[in-house]
Amino acid sequence: MLPNNVNGCRQLYLICNTPPGYATSNMVFNGSPPPAKVGKNVRALAMCWKGMWYFSEEFIEIGTVTCYAAK
Repeated sequence: MLPNNVNGCRQLYLICNTPPGYATSNMVFNGSPPPAKVGKNVRALAMCWKGMWYFSEEFIEIGTVTCYAAK
């Protein structure tokens, strides 16, 4: 858990580490493509607002996070 942001909201990093033998990781929110993040060992900043977690870059409400590895 990170310190609260300037608005007093909780925040944390969601991390998808790429396993050995794979080239990239795809982070998908709420089971819906396209992936929110793609790359080697990707991470996304999430913040809490009104009792829910949101992806800070696009303000997507996060219910689930799934990581997929691609060769």
